Amino acid sequence: MIPFLVGGFTIGIDWHNNRFQSPVSIGVSMFIVALMELIIRKKELKLVLLAFILGFSIQANFTNGLSFINAWNQQTGFFAQLTWRLPQIKPGTVLITPDIPFEQYFSGGSLTAPLNMIYAPELSENPVSYQLILAGSLQMETMPELIPDQEIDRTPRVFIFIGNTSDMIIIYYPDQGCLRVPSPETDPDSFLLHQQDYLWEKLIPLSSLNRINTESDSMLLPSKYVSVSKVRDSD
Repeated sequence: MIPFLVGGFTIGIDWHNNRFQSPVSIGVSMFIVALMELIIRKKELKLVLLAFILGFSIQANFTNGLSFINAWNQQTGFFAQLTWRLPQIKPGTVLITPDIPFEQYFSGGSLTAPLNMIYAPELSENPVSYQLILAGSLQMETMPELIPDQEIDRTPRVFIFIGNTSDMIIIYYPDQGCLRVPSPETDPDSFLLHQQDYLWEKLIPLSSLNRINTESDSMLLPSKYVSVSKVRDSD
């Protein structure tokens, strides 16, 4: 793992930092087999222990797979409800929220791509029209202070976005329930039980509902990637 350490990457068991442990998986497997051969003499006991290790590994991968499927379905539901609540959005708008229930597998940067695919399907070059920000993540390191009329100029990897803190829409997507778009008059105290309650106090006054066009037809989810019929059935 020396190349990852030299590169300054954080190595851990959480997604997505756990991928940096893949290079050592072969060595770990060889070490476990060698340790079993050294310590355990009975063949039957070795087989039982090996079966237990394999079963645990299979169960862990199965659980991770279910977790990813659930996150994918939550992401699909998120964009389905978003197009319902926000039929169309003015270009140059930031959608911002402290967090989302499926952020274990998706970041604000990764969700910016489908956001633009939905609301700017003809877009083919920079700057992108929309940006999704998770205010409780590292994205805020490249964001200005959360006060009105601050220029936003972000270039995360290949995306370039230029906007303003006065052109933001605040969204709230709970683990259970429907997506909401708080207005500037929303009482921040209603989010006191939220783990990011201090962010809501800063974000709610910046909610610019005039960025939403509710009189136009809703934008469509890209059928190439999302089964629209399944989304409607789940709703």
